[in-house]
Amino acid sequence: MAVTNFPTSTEITNLQASSYNAGANLGTNYMPGSANPSLPNAALPENIATPHSRIKGFIEGVKQLITWLKADSPQLIQEAWVAPTLLNSWVNLAGGFATAGYYKDSTGTVKIKGLIRSGTKTAGTVFFTLPVGYRPAEDCNFSGIALTSGSVLVLAEARVAPNGNVTFQTGDNGWFSLQNIQFRAA
Repeated sequence: MAVTNFPTSTEITNLQASSYNAGANLGTNYMPGSANPSLPNAALPENIATPHSRIKGFIEGVKQLITWLKADSPQLIQEAWVAPTLLNSWVNLAGGFATAGYYKDSTGTVKIKGLIRSGTKTAGTVFFTLPVGYRPAEDCNFSGIALTSGSVLVLAEARVAPNGNVTFQTGDNGWFSLQNIQFRAA
């Protein structure tokens, strides 16, 4: 779709005070007994009316383009969260907190969420395994937070491997946050 009828920068630049009829009545008139201003009966000089109508044409073209883009653009579709099978004694924290889950959006980005607790806290312990199509091309490490059994927040690290394993690296198991883990699927 071609957008036409818009003024060039030269036409806009040429709209100078000396290029129109300074004697024309371009002021605001008030009708007797009315508080509302009315436009003068005199027509605008041609050099002002033409760029104005071309700008209107440009605006209409932009409106048509926006309508076309809204109608023909692909809609982003988000899958529902999938609850993984937690391994090695890891369970969801519960109590209204986010449960473990993952999904892949329409751009191919896999997102993981949840707070899990009570599992084995040895480096390399698998939390759960992502299915084929939801795995990264290379190891991805993610920093986060965890809570000790003594209610102390500590830095934590999880890893997502090309084989789909989402693993504990460092942290603790009072709870372990999987929030905001995201990567491009291979």
